[in-house]
Amino acid sequence: LQHPNLHIGMRNVKTALTATLCALLYFPFGRNPTFACIGAVFGMGYDMNNSKLHGGNRLFGTAFGGFIAMALFRIYIIFYPDGRKTLFMLLLFFIGVVLLILVSQNLWPGAVQPGSVVLSIIFFMFLNLLF
Repeated sequence: LQHPNLHIGMRNVKTALTATLCALLYFPFGRNPTFACIGAVFGMGYDMNNSKLHGGNRLFGTAFGGFIAMALFRIYIIFYPDGRKTLFMLLLFFIGVVLLILVSQNLWPGAVQPGSVVLSIIFFMFLNLLF
Protein backbone atom coordinates (compact mmCIF):
# COMPACT_ATOMS: atom_id res chain seq x y z
CA LEU A 1 0.00 0.00 0.00
CA GLN A 2 1.44 3.31 -0.99
CA HIS A 3 -0.18 6.70 -0.98
CA PRO A 4 1.39 10.12 -0.31
CA ASN A 5 0.19 9.99 3.33
CA LEU A 6 -0.25 6.25 3.71
CA HIS A 7 2.82 4.05 3.43
CA ILE A 8 3.61 0.78 5.18
CA GLY A 9 7.38 0.68 5.39
CA MET A 10 10.01 -1.19 7.34
CA ARG A 11 9.56 1.00 10.42
CA ASN A 12 5.87 0.06 10.58
CA VAL A 13 6.66 -3.61 10.04
CA LYS A 14 9.48 -3.77 12.60
CA THR A 15 7.36 -2.01 15.23
CA ALA A 16 4.38 -4.32 14.67
CA LEU A 17 6.65 -7.38 14.60
CA THR A 18 8.42 -6.36 17.80
CA ALA A 19 5.15 -5.83 19.68
CA THR A 20 3.73 -9.11 18.36
CA LEU A 21 6.85 -11.11 19.28
CA CYS A 22 6.78 -9.53 22.71
CA ALA A 23 3.16 -10.67 23.16
CA LEU A 24 4.08 -14.13 21.88
CA LEU A 25 6.76 -14.47 24.56
CA TYR A 26 4.10 -14.00 27.23
CA PHE A 27 1.81 -16.78 25.95
CA PRO A 28 3.60 -19.75 27.61
CA PHE A 29 3.51 -17.98 30.97
CA GLY A 30 -0.18 -17.07 30.89
CA ARG A 31 0.70 -13.46 31.69
CA ASN A 32 -0.80 -10.26 30.31
CA PRO A 33 1.62 -8.72 27.76
CA THR A 34 0.03 -5.26 27.71
CA PHE A 35 2.79 -3.28 29.41
CA ALA A 36 5.54 -5.20 27.64
CA CYS A 37 3.96 -4.47 24.25
CA ILE A 38 3.59 -0.80 25.13
CA GLY A 39 7.27 -0.76 26.10
CA ALA A 40 8.23 -2.45 22.85
CA VAL A 41 6.41 0.15 20.78
CA PHE A 42 7.75 3.07 22.82
CA GLY A 43 11.25 1.64 22.50
CA MET A 44 11.22 1.77 18.71
CA GLY A 45 12.74 4.81 17.01
CA TYR A 46 12.95 6.11 13.49
CA ASP A 47 16.45 4.65 13.07
CA MET A 48 18.82 2.34 14.95
CA ASN A 49 20.51 5.06 17.00
CA ASN A 50 17.17 6.53 18.01
CA SER A 51 15.90 3.04 18.87
CA LYS A 52 18.94 2.47 21.10
CA LEU A 53 18.26 5.75 22.89
CA HIS A 54 14.56 4.99 23.39
CA GLY A 55 15.34 1.41 24.40
CA GLY A 56 17.90 2.64 26.94
CA ASN A 57 15.40 5.13 28.32
CA ARG A 58 12.85 2.32 28.75
CA LEU A 59 15.37 -0.15 30.18
CA PHE A 60 16.87 2.17 32.75
CA GLY A 61 13.55 3.87 33.51
CA THR A 62 11.94 0.50 34.18
CA ALA A 63 14.81 -0.58 36.42
CA PHE A 64 15.02 2.68 38.38
CA GLY A 65 11.26 3.08 38.76
CA GLY A 66 10.75 -0.59 39.59
CA PHE A 67 13.39 -0.78 42.30
CA ILE A 68 12.27 2.47 43.92
CA ALA A 69 8.61 1.36 43.82
CA MET A 70 9.42 -2.02 45.39
CA ALA A 71 11.41 -0.38 48.18
CA LEU A 72 8.67 2.15 48.91
CA PHE A 73 5.99 -0.52 48.75
CA ARG A 74 7.93 -2.55 51.32
CA ILE A 75 8.25 0.49 53.60
CA TYR A 76 4.52 1.17 53.28
CA ILE A 77 3.60 -2.41 54.17
CA ILE A 78 5.80 -2.24 57.29
CA PHE A 79 3.75 0.71 58.57
CA TYR A 80 0.37 -0.43 57.18
CA PRO A 81 0.39 -4.25 56.89
CA ASP A 82 -3.32 -4.26 56.07
CA GLY A 83 -2.60 -2.12 52.97
CA ARG A 84 -5.21 0.51 53.74
CA LYS A 85 -4.95 3.74 51.80
CA THR A 86 -3.47 6.64 53.75
CA LEU A 87 -1.82 9.98 53.03
CA PHE A 88 1.50 8.34 53.94
CA MET A 89 1.21 6.50 50.62
CA LEU A 90 1.20 9.84 48.79
CA LEU A 91 4.18 11.07 50.79
CA LEU A 92 6.13 7.94 49.83
CA PHE A 93 5.10 8.36 46.20
CA PHE A 94 6.31 11.97 46.26
CA ILE A 95 9.64 10.84 47.72
CA GLY A 96 9.82 8.12 45.07
CA VAL A 97 9.39 10.56 42.20
CA VAL A 98 12.04 12.86 43.68
CA LEU A 99 14.45 9.89 44.08
CA LEU A 100 13.72 8.72 40.56
CA ILE A 101 14.53 12.13 39.13
CA LEU A 102 17.76 12.38 41.15
CA VAL A 103 18.93 8.91 40.12
CA SER A 104 17.98 9.47 36.49
CA GLN A 105 19.68 12.87 36.29
CA ASN A 106 22.94 11.29 37.40
CA LEU A 107 22.79 7.96 35.55
CA TRP A 108 20.43 8.18 32.53
CA PRO A 109 18.42 11.42 32.10
CA GLY A 110 15.95 9.91 29.63
CA ALA A 111 14.77 7.44 32.26
CA VAL A 112 12.57 9.93 34.13
CA GLN A 113 9.37 9.55 32.10
CA PRO A 114 9.33 5.76 31.67
CA GLY A 115 10.57 5.35 35.24
CA SER A 116 7.73 7.41 36.65
CA VAL A 117 5.23 5.31 34.70
CA VAL A 118 6.68 2.11 36.16
CA LEU A 119 6.89 3.64 39.64
CA SER A 120 3.22 4.64 39.50
CA ILE A 121 2.02 1.32 38.12
CA ILE A 122 3.93 -0.84 40.59
CA PHE A 123 3.32 1.28 43.66
CA PHE A 124 -0.40 1.91 43.22
CA MET A 125 -1.44 -1.27 41.41
CA PHE A 126 0.24 -3.60 43.91
CA LEU A 127 -1.69 -1.97 46.73
CA ASN A 128 -4.94 -2.36 44.80
CA LEU A 129 -4.20 -5.93 43.73
CA LEU A 130 -3.04 -7.24 47.07
CA PHE A 131 -5.56 -5.54 49.33
